[in-house]
Amino acid sequence: WISCIGVVALFFAFDVDSDSRVRLILSHDISKLSSQDLWSQGSASNFGNVSSFDLRGIHERRWGRWDLDIHGTATGSYYSPALPFLSSSSGSASLSQQRWEVFKDIAKNDNYSVSVHVDWLRLAYRTEHWRIRIGRQPVSWGQGILYNPLDVFNAHPPTTLNREFKRGNDSLLVERLFGNGIELQYLGIVRNKGGASGAETWTQAAKAYLPFGDNEASLIVGKHYGDQILGTSIAFPIARSLVRLDLLRRCDKQSNCHQSGVINADYSFEVAGGILYAFAEYFHNGVGSSSLEDGFSALPASLVTGIERGEVHAYGRNLLVFGSNFTWHPLWSQTLALFRSLEDSSMMLHTYLNYVPTDELSVSFGIRLPLAGRNEEFGELALNDTTTQGGNTGLFFQLSYYR
Repeated sequence: WISCIGVVALFFAFDVDSDSRVRLILSHDISKLSSQDLWSQGSASNFGNVSSFDLRGIHERRWGRWDLDIHGTATGSYYSPALPFLSSSSGSASLSQQRWEVFKDIAKNDNYSVSVHVDWLRLAYRTEHWRIRIGRQPVSWGQGILYNPLDVFNAHPPTTLNREFKRGNDSLLVERLFGNGIELQYLGIVRNKGGASGAETWTQAAKAYLPFGDNEASLIVGKHYGDQILGTSIAFPIARSLVRLDLLRRCDKQSNCHQSGVINADYSFEVAGGILYAFAEYFHNGVGSSSLEDGFSALPASLVTGIERGEVHAYGRNLLVFGSNFTWHPLWSQTLALFRSLEDSSMMLHTYLNYVPTDELSVSFGIRLPLAGRNEEFGELALNDTTTQGGNTGLFFQLSYYR
């Protein structure tokens, strides 16, 4: 606890400098649990509660052609009822992939966990035509709105509320800019080997960005966890909407290949004095299962691996999302997303109101409502004959504060 208090004090001390900020997120989620849910095993409670905080210290320095970004985080969660497997895990699976483990569990048991972590540590050098960035930094490729097959670098889950900061990777990113708008990038990511060779865990990729008129295209080639990847992304306007298409082909050492893709379009217009932003997105998950009838044990190994790494956020092969954001008032807006599986016709409604009274404060509260049966995309997934996971109706709250 002394270490945790010290980190918190350091974060607030950052605010003394004009190049430093602090962001605090407080959140709570309450879910209705079924009698067989993994979380409710051994508990008389029909509800699961998670209270959490995320304190991020943001320090930025700019001098000449050099930039330095440092983000440290202190996070904690409290679970009720307890999660028996929580205290046995060391950090998260995603954090353990990072090459340099700048992560510390301050306290952990079945009910709660508190930890500190260096999330970004990036040094950048830039000229008129070159940008070189090295260190722990976020990487985002692809143009998916909620699903993004080209983003194999810690993509946000589709129901994430706050997408401002993406988790960093230990990487080198070199960019060459040309006067006609063409851009070439090289990306190298190193990860914790975990007993494997570097070639089996690292990422090396190149990307070419090509604008032409009002359109744009990108081509990606590389190797990711030993797999060959080839991707393309295009975007073009139709009337007042923008259409985006991303395609990814991935082949393992045995030449087993799969293709994933996403296509979306969005549009904004005025309604009743407010602005309505609407979009539709179709996602094809190349490693997804065509049927979930047999539960978790029958999922393809490549799908389970993708889920564990945070690269895939769907079980099935084909999903459709309709979403919108409407500004009811200068201080109030509502975001809504309706997810539908094209395999089993299950659905999920995810919607929340967002209140922004000041530039420093934002409050969101909403509901997650699955319309699905057992072993369907948005329903309860059977882990074994007596235990299920997911598919829970829930209410959630989040407060975000900048200082």
